[in-house]
Amino acid sequence: MPFELSSSPPNIPSEQQGLLSRIETLAGEFGQAALYTGIQQPIDGFTQLVNHVSGRELLPDVQLIDSPPPAAFGSADWFAEAAGTGVGVILPYLATSWATKKLGGMMGASGILERMPMAAQVTGLVEASPLLGRTLTYAAPLAKGALDGMIYGTLFQSSGSDKTFWRDRLVNGTTNALTFAVASVGTDVTMAALKKAGMPLSTAYWRLAAGTLANGVGGAATGFVNAEAGSLLNGQGFASSRDVMRDIVTYSVTNAMLQATARQENAGTALPERISLPKQARFLPRRVRLPFYEQRDYN
Repeated sequence: MPFELSSSPPNIPSEQQGLLSRIETLAGEFGQAALYTGIQQPIDGFTQLVNHVSGRELLPDVQLIDSPPPAAFGSADWFAEAAGTGVGVILPYLATSWATKKLGGMMGASGILERMPMAAQVTGLVEASPLLGRTLTYAAPLAKGALDGMIYGTLFQSSGSDKTFWRDRLVNGTTNALTFAVASVGTDVTMAALKKAGMPLSTAYWRLAAGTLANGVGGAATGFVNAEAGSLLNGQGFASSRDVMRDIVTYSVTNAMLQATARQENAGTALPERISLPKQARFLPRRVRLPFYEQRDYN
């Protein structure tokens, strides 16, 4: 069923009614795209997967939200639908991310990657190779983003046909693995580059400006990777400029929401500035000791 909003209230001048009607139309298109991407597409993808693997119609075809109608490139409707799609991606992706985090905790694997930067400090690898230290710093979110993206694309994005079912699923999974790997580190890498370039981040104004710029760059990079990876892996060559622009708009919204979610989850969970080594590690040479842990703090 299409997503609709209520009609404009009465006793309003015709000019304002026209404006309100246009806003309602755009809001409806935004909401329809968000609900279709966040609810209907995952249902379709998972239903198709289960029925294909079982060899019969084990799950019924459930149609809750219609696909939003095509909009003219660059129009307000086009931007509304692209942004709505970016919001819709969040729900199934975060559900996947939550599931892998819980599964990792149950299997005892949770936190291994997160300890890699600290391990590099303890063993002196960072002193020997600063590049390796920076790589390990971003290893955990990049690997987690790639894993979540692979699972999300493989399970919840539909295949084109039965003949290419597993190929399409592999392409979907790989495309999303690359996309969300970039999304997981793009903003942080950009912020680190801005800090290194000398941007003053000691005031709220500059932090806001830098954060906005970093989110924009991270979102643009994420959208570009999604468009090009999907097109190339499907054997269609490089993506068209329209497809790239659409995905940049979509994943800029997605990236901003992921960053907001990550900041909310990490609030109050930062490691203390000083870390005391256990007694068993005190035999290590002084240069190998871990007196400080470099938090990802942009102030």
